Amino acid sequence: MVAESRTSAEPAVLAHRYRLDEVLGEGAMGTVYRAVDRISGAAVAVKILHSKLAVDPRMVARFDREIDAGRRFAHPNLVAVLDAGDAAPHGRYLVMPLLAGSDLRHEIAGGLGLRRTVALVDQLLAALEHVHGLGLVHRDVKPENLRLICDGAGRERLFLFDFGLVKPTGAKLGERRLTECGRVFGTPWYMAPEQAQGARIDRRVDLYAVGAVMFEMLTGAPPFEGSLAEVLSQQIQAAPPALPGWVPSAVARWVATMLAKDPAARPATAALAAAGLRAAVAGLATGPTVVEVARLGEVRDLPRAPVSMLRASRRQGRVLAAAFVIATATAALLGFSRETEVHAPVATHEPAIAALVASTPPRPAPSVAVPAAVAPLVAVVVDPLVSELEPPAPARTSATTDPPPPPPPRTRAPSRPRTRLAKPPVVDPPRRLSPSKPSRTAAKLPGKTASVGVVRDANGKIHLHPRAG
Repeated sequence: MVAESRTSAEPAVLAHRYRLDEVLGEGAMGTVYRAVDRISGAAVAVKILHSKLAVDPRMVARFDREIDAGRRFAHPNLVAVLDAGDAAPHGRYLVMPLLAGSDLRHEIAGGLGLRRTVALVDQLLAALEHVHGLGLVHRDVKPENLRLICDGAGRERLFLFDFGLVKPTGAKLGERRLTECGRVFGTPWYMAPEQAQGARIDRRVDLYAVGAVMFEMLTGAPPFEGSLAEVLSQQIQAAPPALPGWVPSAVARWVATMLAKDPAARPATAALAAAGLRAAVAGLATGPTVVEVARLGEVRDLPRAPVSMLRASRRQGRVLAAAFVIATATAALLGFSRETEVHAPVATHEPAIAALVASTPPRPAPSVAVPAAVAPLVAVVVDPLVSELEPPAPARTSATTDPPPPPPPRTRAPSRPRTRLAKPPVVDPPRRLSPSKPSRTAAKLPGKTASVGVVRDANGKIHLHPRAG
């Protein structure tokens, strides 16, 4: 009947109130639709019991048990039942809030990491503590029945839903067909040994399932795999495999306790299991192994850092301080070598230039400002290097002078070109020089005195012309 209504042009309306828009999922007990409450306008999820199960009184009673349980829930990690009834032609139904997000099955591939796993498992145990406090056992805790959403504060929240196999505490599981129905959801992979054997069960079967789910959250696969018969046999007889080496030993021991074959070896309540998990995570702060320290980045709110990390931090600080001192000294040395000039004596054959250079005082060496904190280190490192790089001091007979700075360029206004006329040569009149006072323009000739005439040509050059006296 539901399938026929979905193929019609108009969306089906349940109980004259809920418009069924699309199918969200289908399970062993019923089909879940996305719907809209025509009265409030809110989006809701509607679960309708399969028509083939509606003729079985036991299946109807189980569906009614799920409705009763959902109406009693008042917990932030549980989905409550808003409405329920029996409406032709659809049959029995229940209405729940519509949750966005995705189930854990879509997120668990490859593992979730330690930090996220611990946070989600803590929420799951809180939800189970509320369910167990109502005298109920879920019996079908698995990734498909765990919904992950992001709340208004940006935090990831887990919801436990689908209470189709819910049972009062202490009941005996003797209905083997329900176990086979649970196989559609992969229930055998998360069944406790007593649940797989059909023995009396209590809330500790849910804790076993939590251990199996956490195993898969850390590794990406459940503890036991294979066919239905193989998995049920391993759940009863085989010891759970070891977790990967990167999982801290305290957390691995907690998971092994949750997967204990004997129910008495597991925590008695979900609250005790949550306390044990928090203690295992808190113990990582003082863990002695390097593997545990490497995974601490995935665990939040740890009380303090490991001792090994503190020692490594102190060693790292000393190394950085030494590197800073060496870097500062190197920078000072480089600045000293760039600013210091080595002056070599000027070799010249002109006596006048040599005399001028000798009379110029030497240029003082530039000073280098060295921080007081690194002065000893600079003195040790820089002085030997300077003594090797600096040439021996030259004799004080000569020194270098800085060339005068070039004059600033001047901008001259353009003018018309002028023609320069050549000047006529100027001839000095001859002079008679006394032999007792020789000069640069007179020379002592053998036998007689000669006079010298100075002639300046048009190019400004001076020519000496001796004349007979």
